[in-house]
Amino acid sequence: MITRDRLEIVYSHFPISVKILEDYVVIENFGSGRGKRLAKIIGVTSVEVDGDDIVAKGKDTVAVDQTAANKVTKVKKKGPRVFLDGIYICQKNVGVTDTA
Repeated sequence: MITRDRLEIVYSHFPISVKILEDYVVIENFGSGRGKRLAKIIGVTSVEVDGDDIVAKGKDTVAVDQTAANKVTKVKKKGPRVFLDGIYICQKNVGVTDTA
């Protein structure tokens, strides 16, 4: 049984760049910041970036959910109702059989 979580990259102010480097998801240009933000990939979870979608999947439900829940895009010192850029969990599929 495979667990799959889909996350969506949402931005209206500054385009966010997301890459996978070894055991980390690297987020660049979040809030026009120069620094990189690193989100740890937990356990044996595979993460893929496809346009504005990020898919995390694996056999361990807890590891996949924790990888998807790493909040490195928390907005600080800006209006939370105006500045809604970030990476959000938009779909959770638990117990999906892997057909690919």
